[in-house]
Amino acid sequence: MSREVGLRVLDGSAQGVSEELVSGVEWEAGYSGAEVARLLDTFDWRLARSGLRLQVLETPGSYRLLRLRTEEAVLEVPWGSRPVPGLAGSLPEGVIGARIAAEIGPRRVLERARIERAVSRRRVLNSEGKTVVRVVAERDATVSGPGTERAKLSDIVRVVGVTGYDSALEDLVAVALGLGAVAEVADDDLSRAIEALRLDTSCARRPTKELDPAWPADRALKSILRELLKTMDATVAGVRQDLDSEFLHDFRVAVRRTRAALGQLKGVLEPAAVKRFTREFRWLGEITGPTRDLDVYLLKIPAYREDLPSAHAEALGGLELHLRQRQRESQRRLAELLAGDRYTNLVREWRLYLEGKPEEELPEVGSVPAVLEVADLRIRKALDKVLRDGRKIDAATPTEALHRLRIDCKKLRYLLEFFRSLYPAKPIGRFIRSLKKLQDNLGDLNDYSVQQEQLGAFAEEMVEAGETTAETLLAMGRLQARLEEGEAEERRRFHPCFAEFAAPKKLSRVERLLHSPRGRRR
Repeated sequence: MSREVGLRVLDGSAQGVSEELVSGVEWEAGYSGAEVARLLDTFDWRLARSGLRLQVLETPGSYRLLRLRTEEAVLEVPWGSRPVPGLAGSLPEGVIGARIAAEIGPRRVLERARIERAVSRRRVLNSEGKTVVRVVAERDATVSGPGTERAKLSDIVRVVGVTGYDSALEDLVAVALGLGAVAEVADDDLSRAIEALRLDTSCARRPTKELDPAWPADRALKSILRELLKTMDATVAGVRQDLDSEFLHDFRVAVRRTRAALGQLKGVLEPAAVKRFTREFRWLGEITGPTRDLDVYLLKIPAYREDLPSAHAEALGGLELHLRQRQRESQRRLAELLAGDRYTNLVREWRLYLEGKPEEELPEVGSVPAVLEVADLRIRKALDKVLRDGRKIDAATPTEALHRLRIDCKKLRYLLEFFRSLYPAKPIGRFIRSLKKLQDNLGDLNDYSVQQEQLGAFAEEMVEAGETTAETLLAMGRLQARLEEGEAEERRRFHPCFAEFAAPKKLSRVERLLHSPRGRRR
């Protein structure tokens, strides 16, 4: 564990600054030559957003390190000939692996950029011959990324501390700054790569579009749908390659929101187009559903094991093996469909439709309803349905009614998020958070119910295929009982959750929100 200070060379070269820094002190040469830094993060930049920087560093002599830079220190472990880490299971044991795994969840670590440079390294020694600080000169650096041009980077001198000798690092940095040839920078390798290659690190799971309240509703809706298509475009390759389960999750969210927009906002777009694309996006939802369901069950296996006594937990290995085999088969079929003509044609024709007429040929403002008017009307209609149906539910209401309410809440949530830029930020944000609490309750209730049924179906499949044991079936039965208990608990929680969402004070705020003066912004 060590601290590190980066110094950008303003005058001269990194090599020259490095030599001047160690003049007058005892030092020894370290490695020098070509170095490659493979900069790693998830597709949605989870490590970067948490202030972490991960790389595999290939130093002269083919020595490789896995390096994690945090806000406090730089941590390193030898990496040998192992490939770039992927899912959490491929991470090293210990502090580095635990820290990374806590951030990436089910996502895969990918190589996002690569820096190639020449380096020379010196070790500054104290009177006892011990290394107290290291000086690394980086020059002639270039950075590249997938599908990008190569870019040059400025020379950098890094002063790397050694645990227990903090004052030596601070003294040497002070000397370097006194030379006037460098400037202290906080930029790390990844930040420099992002800037040089102009990488887009937003990768929002649910992209939002800033809308003008006076826009015609069809123009605004097409703008929203184009953002959702961008998410599909960005994630479909990861879905086909099965890089991690989140690619399919994000892809399906974009598809589901597209379907919700077409269904909830009828009359805004041409009926013939809505009918046609509704059918195609329904197909897309159907073909992606089975693989996603299996992904979810595999992600839940650790939680299932924790919820059972150790003997039963071990016996779930048979279920996990069955699920993995099913997932591989389902994933293979899905990849073929997403590479096929029907999906290719759907995306091409959908894109052409959304591009629509050139900007100058758009309808005159006022010739069709403004988006704010449509948003107020559709949100109110969806909210009224949730309130009406939610108030009918009592202890005797079938579970299916709660599942339908869950879907209605989801549709309301989508409308709120489609149009949130039209309303004051704080009130709309509070309303969405309040709805999300109710959704969480209804979602958990649905999950418990569906999982019980599906476990029974898995058990039948495993018995028919001769793939199971009595111990595994007993464990699955025990798990079904625990899920039934969870469903009953969520059912008891429903009325308090709904009462909180439908509290008169909150609803009165929503009434005012939906009657905001047109054009009122955040």
